Amino acid sequence: MLIILVSIVDVKAGAIPLTFVLVAGIFIGTEIFNAFQADNISHIGHIIGGTCGALFGFIFTQPLKRNPKFKKPSIILFL
Repeated sequence: MLIILVSIVDVKAGAIPLTFVLVAGIFIGTEIFNAFQADNISHIGHIIGGTCGALFGFIFTQPLKRNPKFKKPSIILFL
């Protein structure tokens, strides 16, 4: 759930983040693929958790608000 939820952190109003699409596709895809293996892992639980993370993210995340007075620096220094 948290893996999917983190990918929605910087959502903008009316947009779906590319990170969400990639993470959800890879996560859900591998869980569906692994669901047919004989192991002691509840893959359906992981799929439901990922779905809940996506729902919580889109329902409770507030779109980012940009400060109009903030200007991006022209030079970025890494120390």
